Amino acid sequence: METEKKVPAIEKADKIFKYLYYKESATQADISKDLGIPKATTNRLLSVLTELKYLNLEGREYKIGEKFYFFSNKHERYTLIKNIAYPYLEELSLKFKETFKISVLDEDKIRSIGKVESSDFIKISVSENAIFPLHAGAASKLLICQLSEGRLNKLLEKTLPKYTENTITDREELKRELLKININKLSFDNMEHSVNIRAVAVPILDSKNRIVAAVSCPCFPDSLTDERALKIAESMRKSCEEISKRLEYFNKETGGEMKLLNTEKNKTENNRQYIYRVLKDNIMNLNLKPGETVSEIELSELLNVSRTPVREAFVRLSEEKLLNVFPQKGSVVSKIDLNLVEEAVFLRKLCEKEMLEIACKDIQSKSLIKTLEKNIEYQKIIIKFKEDLHKFFELDNQFHTILFENYNKKMYGKQ
Repeated sequence: METEKKVPAIEKADKIFKYLYYKESATQADISKDLGIPKATTNRLLSVLTELKYLNLEGREYKIGEKFYFFSNKHERYTLIKNIAYPYLEELSLKFKETFKISVLDEDKIRSIGKVESSDFIKISVSENAIFPLHAGAASKLLICQLSEGRLNKLLEKTLPKYTENTITDREELKRELLKININKLSFDNMEHSVNIRAVAVPILDSKNRIVAAVSCPCFPDSLTDERALKIAESMRKSCEEISKRLEYFNKETGGEMKLLNTEKNKTENNRQYIYRVLKDNIMNLNLKPGETVSEIELSELLNVSRTPVREAFVRLSEEKLLNVFPQKGSVVSKIDLNLVEEAVFLRKLCEKEMLEIACKDIQSKSLIKTLEKNIEYQKIIIKFKEDLHKFFELDNQFHTILFENYNKKMYGKQ
């Protein structure tokens, strides 16, 4: 039998992974010496593996990177959601004689992770691992409707691919649609991805009302009238509520980890800035509630960084009175100090009044006016439906920040 050809670079990378798995962290010199790999080769391998996020570099030491953590957790998470949801998909399919599928947001695409097809001979058929675009389709729009504006801008081009006459191709128009979808927690596809398919989608939510997956029902256009779509959506919503309860129960039984929002790391951030931003965002948005315990070790493991930047972020947030750090005991989110709130409101009123006077006398930029009007339009949509206060808070902050930065002024009390 002919011996299979081996790839030296992959063999060396495999040795490095095993070495760091048991040793946890090591310098480039230690890796080269202990594994007997030439220094130049070690340098090239570590550089590539770090760039691809298979390794992380903390100071001068390398450790297993976030991509391994991502792969293992993603597989476990998808399997759990699929296994819990499957009986409910079967029940829905038998009741309505339609195909039902469950989808998730997988980095820059929508992925189907499970489905139960209609028993009819003529039916909508979907591959279990099929992928779909972010901007077209009921499940797709639902799964991106809670993303921040910055993340949406990163994922979506200003002009989006057109699949049918009904496809939303303007990014700003899509954002307005996403606001409504997030408020209603209901999404429709009116032949936007395919002229032969209409669909309705409902979210599976976690305990903090965040969308973790979407259940959708793709149908032939003639069979999905508006009335029938709402009827199917009502049954789907009940099923998704039960799925959400079972997911929450499982997470509690297995000691579910701390859940954080906006954990995607920006390219320009170092670990110290990253941890500080994530913690502050979650405290300001009340995702981490006043009085809630925050574990240095748990945060380090959850965000896949060393404890040093976490500790530094704790100190900085403590100085800003957002975190109470008790040596040898632990750290908790600070309770809201009404005196500090009143002081901040007073100073912002003074600053913003002056800023508005400057703007009213000097504002000439059409692009600035257009940006501010668009922000107000988004705020009006949220006010109309009286929901999603976190988004309203974000937009309000954004409105004032735009004004201040346009005139090179620092905004007091900015989140």
